[in-house]
Parts: sequence; structure tokens; C-alpha cells
Amino acid sequence: MSTREERPLAGARIDLAQLLALRFETLAESRLPGRVTSMQGGARLSRYRGRGLDFAEVRAYAPGDDVRTIDWKVTARKGRVHTKVFREERERVCMIFVDQTQSMFFGSRLRLKSVAAAEVAARLAWRALAEQDRVGGVVVGNDSLAVHPPYRVAKTLARYLGDVSRYNQRLARGAQHPGSAHIAAAIDRLCRLARRDQRIYLISDFQTLSSSAPDSGPGWTTDH
Repeated sequence: MSTREERPLAGARIDLAQLLALRFETLAESRLPGRVTSMQGGARLSRYRGRGLDFAEVRAYAPGDDVRTIDWKVTARKGRVHTKVFREERERVCMIFVDQTQSMFFGSRLRLKSVAAAEVAARLAWRALAEQDRVGGVVVGNDSLAVHPPYRVAKTLARYLGDVSRYNQRLARGAQHPGSAHIAAAIDRLCRLARRDQRIYLISDFQTLSSSAPDSGPGWTTDH
């Protein structure tokens, strides 16, 4: 367990350098004894069982099972053929939706909600990357959004955080609040980008989102 005291980022604005620096805090706080077995491997165990590296159980042999996995000791002891089952390693995809619209430009004397949201998004992203997962997501601003497909590369993650910082810097007092359709459209883009069994984080106060919002809204420009 880490003895370092985690200090939240403070203020009304956040810059890319601060978000990039969180990578080293995350690595120090949660180092995994990671093992990457292939370009498609991950550091997490999946619920799928098959020919992997991590032993799951021994069960009775069934037609079609690989004879190379027969457990001869258990077979001799029980008088019936048994086979070993291994749990496969599968990568996990992490998708992060972060709200940098006008309703987030509000907070306490310590920091604004927009800064807190940006920090949470960066910490989640760096932790996922440290665990060999692919990371992507959507950043939504007052009048545009940035869409980032998931990759397991620090350089592409830095581009995602660059958009988080850029949209954060655009926020200002007196700016017009976007309608609920804007947030709904951004979430819709995230849903279209996401796939089954992916981990999705939604970071927002959802103040501008209503249950009557349409699936998409006018006036959007897409940066990526």
C-alpha cells in the first residue's frame, strides 16, 4: 500500500503537463507484476476458459478436449480421465467520457468541477494503461466533442488528455450552456464507439442532460 498522500489538482484551469504528470503518480501507487504474453494479451483474467497460462480447474474429460491437457495424476486417482482447464488472459478496453461543458465550470474554493473531472479521467486512463488495457473515450465541450478510439499507446493517450486540457481551457464565465441534446449526442457517440465487455466511465454532473433529450443534436463539430 502506498504511503504517499494523494494531492488533488486545484484551481480553475488545468493544463496538459499536469495531466501527463499524473502518470508517474499512478505508476508509483499501483504497479502490477504485469506479464504481457502477446500483442493482444492483457493483465486481467477473463471469464473465458481455454488454453491459457493461468490454471482454473480440473474437470472430467469431454470429447473434443485437447489430450495434451489431461491430468494424469487426477485420472489415476479417480479412475476416470480428467483434464486441466486454463483461464485465458484477455485485454480489457477502458472508455472514458469526460464532461468539460459550462455546467462543470463551477466549484469550491479549492477547484472547479471541470478540474476534478479532468483529473479523475487522467488517473483512470493512466491506471488502465499501466494494466496493459486499451484506453479511449470522448471529451465533450460547449460546442464540440473529441472522439478517441481505444489504443494501448501512451502517445495516443496523451492526445486524449490534450483534448481534455484544451476543452478545459476554453471554459469561461458567462459562456452559454449547451442544451441537453449536446450531452446526449456525445454519449451516443461513446455508445457507438464502445463494444461489449468494455469498461465505461462517465464523468459529469449531468445537469444539462434530461430524460427527454433526443438521440443527437444540431450544431456539433467533431474534432477527431
